[in-house]
Amino acid sequence: MFDRPVIARCQLHKIRNVRDKLPDKLRQVVESRMRIAYSAGSELEAKAALLALAGELDKTRPGAAASLREGLEETLTVLRLGVPPTLARTLRSTNAIESMIGICRNHARNVKHWRDGQMELRWCAAGMRHGRGRRPVPPGRVRGRGVRGGCCVILAGDVRQ
Repeated sequence: MFDRPVIARCQLHKIRNVRDKLPDKLRQVVESRMRIAYSAGSELEAKAALLALAGELDKTRPGAAASLREGLEETLTVLRLGVPPTLARTLRSTNAIESMIGICRNHARNVKHWRDGQMELRWCAAGMRHGRGRRPVPPGRVRGRGVRGGCCVILAGDVRQ
């Protein structure tokens, strides 16, 4: 499948971080150009557009340009993987994953003594199962059949506070 871990950064947070380093008159223009770049047909097109934008910002707003370049490759992971458009809309943001982590933490918040890693995994799985009915099914996912296109997201983390 993959010879190394695939890391994806949230495009929405990247846009917000760059936008926050700009004066009000430039925010809307730069945000619009970044959104257009991230919705490009290929990773190469998106990268070229974003690097051109960073080059323009270098002259007047070097902090915003540096923020745009930092982690640029990871923000293009969804395009690089060729994820179907409906699922790509969900994966462009880390909000779905952060929500799932929050559900697991909330479910396990009263556990005071963790015996081992297997217990953590069981509680995490139970939290996801318990929270299953609370969240709508993300676009590109068919309930009960997995993700269309054969993509899989594997999340490992500590559910303890």
